[in-house]
Amino acid sequence: MKILFVSSEAVPYSKSGGLGDVAGALPEKISESADVTLITPLYRNSAKTPQGIKKLYEFKVRISEDELNCIVYEAEKKGNFRVLLVSNDLFFAREFIYGSNEREYHDNFFRYLFFQNSIVQFIIKEGEGYDIIHLNDWQTSLLPALIKEETSPVLSKSSTILTIHNLGYQGIFEHYHFKDTNLPGYYFTPESLEFYGKLNSLKGGIVHSDRVVTVSPNYANEILTSGFGAGLEGVLSHYSKKFSGILNGADYNIWDPENDPFIFQNYSAENFNRKKENKISLFREYKIPFKKETPLVVAVTRLASQKGIELLMNSINDLRERDIDFIILGTGEKEIEMNLGKLEKKNPRLKFFKKFDEELSHRLYAAGDIFVMPSLYEPCGLSQMYALRYGTIPVVSSTGGLDDTIDDINGRAGTGFKFREKTSSALSTSLLEAAELYKLPSEWEKIAMRGMGKDFSWSKPGKEYLKIYRQLIKEK
Repeated sequence: MKILFVSSEAVPYSKSGGLGDVAGALPEKISESADVTLITPLYRNSAKTPQGIKKLYEFKVRISEDELNCIVYEAEKKGNFRVLLVSNDLFFAREFIYGSNEREYHDNFFRYLFFQNSIVQFIIKEGEGYDIIHLNDWQTSLLPALIKEETSPVLSKSSTILTIHNLGYQGIFEHYHFKDTNLPGYYFTPESLEFYGKLNSLKGGIVHSDRVVTVSPNYANEILTSGFGAGLEGVLSHYSKKFSGILNGADYNIWDPENDPFIFQNYSAENFNRKKENKISLFREYKIPFKKETPLVVAVTRLASQKGIELLMNSINDLRERDIDFIILGTGEKEIEMNLGKLEKKNPRLKFFKKFDEELSHRLYAAGDIFVMPSLYEPCGLSQMYALRYGTIPVVSSTGGLDDTIDDINGRAGTGFKFREKTSSALSTSLLEAAELYKLPSEWEKIAMRGMGKDFSWSKPGKEYLKIYRQLIKEK
């Protein structure tokens, strides 16, 4: 099989969230059984420009009436896996990937339309074609329609699969942008790209892809309802025969305390007692008063309403008299950043790092006793998987992939604590339960061991995607 994996971000070349982690790990895993090419933009300022990249192609890409230059570089090639980078400095040489915390870039529609049209032209230029073109989120969701309108036989052999990582981001733009796609007018209808008078990129991908997958089985069920469907529940239900959920995986080559280069002290389930050295060293580095018997609750998160940060802030305030320490790492919505800063000044038990820091995030997973993730909805979530691997016991809301990956304690069986009501009092109750159990070291270590023993690697998800690929090829 020849697979083209298309993503707007991919570790280690770029990352804004979970999509970057997935695109950095899943294609390489699949390459153990297929010929895989990962293609992603070359962001010159959001990540270090790769060294030693090799120019493969240079050609023109049409956007509306304009002809724009595109260069495709090869950044990596090993075995059946290679990475290609699409370059155009007008669109991709910027400080951020999609925009700052205040606002997205005003021309994101054109940036990712250019990216998608570049991929169409690249496939034609390369001349060999792909059995499967695997798309991810709205930034690549116009590709099935763009491919259908091309007459090249190289494209006609391809089947398309779209993975939805977060239905909350659909790539909705004003109706007048449709003309810039150069697609025939019949695509701008309620049966295709049109959505309440606007252009909905993700909807187009759902309609025109051969298969649609989301990133956990539970979330796949949730988004068929009005509470989670973000207006597309009817479309997803209509195409339910081609829609399913596959749980994301964790890349243990990067996220494993036994060989993590960023943490103070490496450890594993066999020498779990070494974990505490990470907490001691972190507190020493940031001059935080250390007490062995006090549990440390950590959160590594995007500061957005979806992540339940307001619940967490209320809970921290409610628990300010309790013997619990909190550390939060993240950036996001300005109001949340400001309110967290105010809460930190009032509460000496809270430390807030307002930044995106990959190395510090590793250290927090290793130093924490409890990992909190109170999301209002969560398509999959990778953070709770990382926390389990680091022996940091999760406290999570019962939704989406969090429900699929965390087994509730239920009388001290399980791997973490789950709360169902999306309220700060429910979160506080779970945090207090965790803090009480922390006082029983032997019981606590048993739970941590169960979590560390869980396998959320990409092996199983990779096999499930390969099964879908083979089905699509057979149908073709």
